[in-house]
Parts: sequence; structure tokens; C-alpha cells
Amino acid sequence: MQHIADTGFLVAYWSQRDEHHQWARGLALRPPLITCAPVLTEAAYLLGQEEPLLQMLEDGDMTSTFDLDANAVRLMQWLSKYADANPGLTDACVVRLAELYPRAEIL
Repeated sequence: MQHIADTGFLVAYWSQRDEHHQWARGLALRPPLITCAPVLTEAAYLLGQEEPLLQMLEDGDMTSTFDLDANAVRLMQWLSKYADANPGLTDACVVRLAELYPRAEIL
């Protein structure tokens, strides 16, 4: 099964202080995880470091090939539809990834 990596999962995976760290580390996942640039940006900010995330990309454990340009219209539609919940670009991208990979599980 493919997996979509959201910000919370990546932070839990790399931060030993995160309450879900053991859960994240204990998952049996088959690479590559699928993600997007906004998720990586948020995770790097929350972790205070970029290196482990970039290393995952370099090692082929994760891929971030989501094309914001090609998906901009769909992202704007989703953001408009759920504006009352105040979603962000990262949320919209993860939802769009789930649409593009309907059999993938969001982490």
C-alpha cells in the first residue's frame, strides 16, 4: 500500500519529543512515501531542521513530485469549498494527493 506523508507524521517520525514518535517509528511502511512541498516546509519548520527530510528524498524513501501549478485550480476549488474550516495550502495539497492516489493511506 502507498502512503501519503502529512506534516504530523513526519514531525512524529523525526522528533523523539513527539507523543506519537513510537507509533510513527513502529509503522511498517513501504517506500517511497508520497508528499508535497508544503508538507515538507511545515515539517522542516516544526522540526527546526531540514536535513532528515531532504535525506529521505535523496535516499528514495519519500517523493515530492506534486505539481502545484498543474493542480492550482483544484486546490483553489477545495480551499473555497471548505473555507469555513479555515484550511491551508498544505491541507489542500494532501487532500489532492489523496484524490490522485485513491488507494493510498494518509499518515
